[in-house]
Amino acid sequence: MKKYRFVDESMQMMSEAKKLMNSKEAAGYLCICPRKLWELSKSGRIQTVRIDRAVRYDVVDLDSFIEQQKR
Repeated sequence: MKKYRFVDESMQMMSEAKKLMNSKEAAGYLCICPRKLWELSKSGRIQTVRIDRAVRYDVVDLDSFIEQQKR
């Protein structure tokens, strides 16, 4: 059983350390399709981080978007 606990802790540490996500990861994080994520990004409702041509999403911005959607 400790084997699984170690794996869970390792995965949690990795997710906490990862600050930027690509579009596929960000869409999965929000449980939406990548096309909807693109629409939200294009309209400015979700912030993006551009590194040259690569578009990335900050986990803090995604969490902020989730909080804004709660009513």
